[in-house]
Amino acid sequence: MLIDYVGHTTSEAKQIAGETGVTHEEKNTYLKNRRYYFDAVTKTMVRSMSVLDSGTIDGMATDENGKALILLISDHLDWKNEYDHLLRLQEKINSYITFCEEHQYNEFYEEDLIEYAVFEIHFKYEPTKKAMDFLEQVQRQVNELGITIECHI
Repeated sequence: MLIDYVGHTTSEAKQIAGETGVTHEEKNTYLKNRRYYFDAVTKTMVRSMSVLDSGTIDGMATDENGKALILLISDHLDWKNEYDHLLRLQEKINSYITFCEEHQYNEFYEEDLIEYAVFEIHFKYEPTKKAMDFLEQVQRQVNELGITIECHI
């Protein structure tokens, strides 16, 4: 039995969605894609964020003293298609770099004096050697921008 992000089983989410007027198309998208889930609080279908969504920040916070911007990348993909996976990861990292370079975080943290950023990449599956080599190369390039990359499995 699959559990959705908000704690409902798939069948419960389908029932709730039907009771709240979510369209048939939205329910089908939810079932086929699984990148959508039903948010019981807002009673809406919500798109889940992941490495596949290069235009979306998956999660954002600051450290205790407000000097580090912490950006989460949620990577649920396996490595069967390593080339495509690396491209998607590169696109996501590039969009995060742009987000930092353009200080787009000021919209949320205008009072904090951000000095550096940490990209936390949370992998569901163990990265391949080629993926780790790629991330090491990226780390060397973004160091001068005050960005650190951390990998978690």
